[in-house]
Amino acid sequence: MTPSLVLFIGAAWAQTGPTGPADPYTPVQSGELFGTAHVLPDGRKQIRLSTQSHFGLTDKLQLDVAILQSLGGPVAGLEYTVWAEGNSAASITVATNSTWTFKQRTGTALAQYTLGSGEYNRINFGLGFGGGKISVPNAAQNGTEIAAWRTLPASASFDHVVSDRRIRRYALEVDGGPALLGGNPEAELGYLWTYGFEKFRISAGGGLRYAPTFGDQFNALLITAKQDPIPFPDVLPKLDLNLWWAW
Repeated sequence: MTPSLVLFIGAAWAQTGPTGPADPYTPVQSGELFGTAHVLPDGRKQIRLSTQSHFGLTDKLQLDVAILQSLGGPVAGLEYTVWAEGNSAASITVATNSTWTFKQRTGTALAQYTLGSGEYNRINFGLGFGGGKISVPNAAQNGTEIAAWRTLPASASFDHVVSDRRIRRYALEVDGGPALLGGNPEAELGYLWTYGFEKFRISAGGGLRYAPTFGDQFNALLITAKQDPIPFPDVLPKLDLNLWWAW
C-alpha cells in the first residue's frame, strides 16, 4: 500500500468515522467566584443553596442575595464595577445582614481589584471594613447576648485558570476586626479547586484557619448546656465545599 493511499484512507475515516459524545457546558466565569472584582454580565444568574447567589443586573452591576438566610432577615448586597480593561477590573461592594427585628444587623463595604496575569490567570486583592451587632454565646447569662461586631477583611488570591471549566485557587484571608474589640485577628490559608459542568459547578478544597475566638464561643455554648469545655487549638483545619448552578 502506497503512502498516498494510506493518507487517503485516513482522511476518509476522519470525515466519516464515529464521533465522541457531545459535552456541552458554559464556561466558568470569574464573576461566579467569591473574591474577584468581576461581576456577572447582564442577565447572567448564579444560584447557591447555602451562600450568596448572584444576579447580573447590568454588565457592571450585580445583585448578591443569600436566599435561605434571607428567610430570617435581609442578607443582600450590590457589587459595582468601577473600572475594567481586558482581564483586569476594580469593584466596590456594599452589603447588609440583618434579622427582621433588626436587633442583629451588620453592614460591610469592600473594594476589590483583579489583575489579569497572562491571558487567563488572575491575581485578586480585597480590602474592606464593616460593623454592627450580632448574637454571641454568653455562658454567664446561660444563653446569648447582643454584642458589637467589627470586620476589617483583607484578602489575596491567585486563580490558575487551567481551562475555561477548571480553576485552581490559592488564597490568604485576614480579618483584623476582632482586634478592634480586644480580641485576636483571624486568618485563613487555603486551596480551592473549581470544576464546571454544563450548568452545575462544584468547588472543593481546604486549608488552615487561625481563629482563637472560635473555641471560646463553642465552649460558652457547652457551658450553657452544662457540659465540660473542650480545649481547642488556635489553628484548625478547614474544609470548603460549594455547589451552584449558573446560566
